[in-house]
Amino acid sequence: IHPNPGPATRSAFTNFLNILHVNVNSLVAGSKLDELSSLVIEHKLDVVAVTESWLGDTIDSHDILLEGFQSPIRRDRNRHGGGVVVYVSDQIAFKRRTDLESTFVECIWLELCTG
Repeated sequence: IHPNPGPATRSAFTNFLNILHVNVNSLVAGSKLDELSSLVIEHKLDVVAVTESWLGDTIDSHDILLEGFQSPIRRDRNRHGGGVVVYVSDQIAFKRRTDLESTFVECIWLELCTG
């Protein structure tokens, strides 16, 4: 018995979201962005949440785009460590909920509109 076989085919579960959270310890170091892109393709992800992005205002969002996803939603710390990035599929409408975000916690709140 496989410990987590998942669905046989994704088409049987079209009403579900595939979400990944990953702590990358610097999104732009080495080949981490390429590895993340591979995970997106392999697992047909809809939303990717990244912690410890280590991004600052010197990194443009165009430099960290993922194919098939909207421009990344970022909350940079602008110093060593920390930072949060969320990628949402081109197929999903969303609204950022800054009214729920805290100045004391590195977080991003989104309201997804899945139809």
